[in-house]
Amino acid sequence: MFLLIFVAIAFGYYDCLLKIGDRNKFHQEEARLKSLRNTIALAGYQLDMLEEFEDAALDLLKDTAKTLGSPDSESKLVEAFNDEFIQNYVITYFRVRISPLLISILRLTFADAHSSLDSDQTGDLCTIRSAPQRRGILHQFHHDFRQ
Repeated sequence: MFLLIFVAIAFGYYDCLLKIGDRNKFHQEEARLKSLRNTIALAGYQLDMLEEFEDAALDLLKDTAKTLGSPDSESKLVEAFNDEFIQNYVITYFRVRISPLLISILRLTFADAHSSLDSDQTGDLCTIRSAPQRRGILHQFHHDFRQ
């Protein structure tokens, strides 16, 4: 289910851009995604490990922009997400981008709940990393459950 959430987020992102229908918005989003590299590095991720995932997400962004205004633009997007390679790489990229953001939001939202944690426990919350593709939360759950 967790993986499906990221599929929905990633697909919804591209679909919204299609529905907006502004080619300049695609260029703005490309620049914005590229500008997040430093933030991702600050979160502790190695940028060279993310390059392929970022390339797939940006390539899909460019391909989606090319179909803007054509009657089959949405079907092309669905086709891209049905390609396991593209889907996995794009979803992994979005998971890496969104996971630190979600953790930060939750920590700020529930700051009182975290105030009782000692620094070691709080540090553990900050080191959560997104799992590689096809090794999501369900895999980890089954692994932990068996032990």
